[in-house]
Amino acid sequence: MFATSPAAVARLSSGGAPGARGDGHQVPAAVPIAAGWLRFARQTLDAKSYAGLLESLQRRLDPIGWFCLAALVATGMFQMSSNPNYGGLLAISNQWAAAILIKHLVFLVMVGLSAYSTWVLFPQMRRAALRLAKSQSEADAATAARLQRQEVNLMRLSLVLGVLI
Repeated sequence: MFATSPAAVARLSSGGAPGARGDGHQVPAAVPIAAGWLRFARQTLDAKSYAGLLESLQRRLDPIGWFCLAALVATGMFQMSSNPNYGGLLAISNQWAAAILIKHLVFLVMVGLSAYSTWVLFPQMRRAALRLAKSQSEADAATAARLQRQEVNLMRLSLVLGVLI
């Protein structure tokens, strides 16, 4: 959705409704990037503090993250429908439409990764950190380490997909 001609640049930068210039679309895209510091917190906090941090972050940031996702969908639909290359739902009549379809498929994969992280991985990590704080057993430590590796891999994959988009 990069403007390539002077007329397109003028059209995009002329103001209008929120999101017409992309401002309302870029802000919600940048907010979830701030969550990447979580793996560094694990290196400095003990297991019980880390479990509390995970619970607090999930309770406070998940609604913001999902709101940002909804804002991306809403502003993206507005931008897409105002583009002259848009021919309708699943109307793939030009290169722009094919590129937008691929972009949306990658976006759906990212939504799936976020859902998995929110409702599966983070709760498992929180439980593992609490078990580790109680028992300090090697099995609990191995489980926590495995979940942390899974989290890092998930964040890396999300980053790569975000760059592709």
